[in-house]
Amino acid sequence: MSDWDELLEQARARLTEQQEAGDVNASLGEEMTPEPGGHLAGRWRGKGQMATKRGTIDVYLVWNRDGAPGFLYQSARLVREVDAERPEVGDRVLVLRGETEEFEKDGETHQVFPYVLRREPCSDPLPDGTAADDGIPF
Repeated sequence: MSDWDELLEQARARLTEQQEAGDVNASLGEEMTPEPGGHLAGRWRGKGQMATKRGTIDVYLVWNRDGAPGFLYQSARLVREVDAERPEVGDRVLVLRGETEEFEKDGETHQVFPYVLRREPCSDPLPDGTAADDGIPF
């Protein structure tokens, strides 16, 4: 067996592993990032991780108004809003996205994505059928 045959066998074995594992990001749901000037209204699912070609990245998990699972990419201003508001799993959240801002630094154009997040507690059953944790230990 040549070196190429051995590499091919290793690649086939890895492909079989990937196919058996399925889509590792399936539980995240659909991307729900609002368009500039738009918003997302739904419920907070917490934080999650997404597998990408470059490695694992952190995302925010949400359910939309219809209860469908989804995620939001963590941009700097959205992270700041989440840190300030500290939503809990099950909270109602509204994420408003402002118009994209551009600026130039060192001769390169960069973009900033303005966000505002507002939350309110919600004790309704979660869209996945489980009960929201009210923080009471009994």
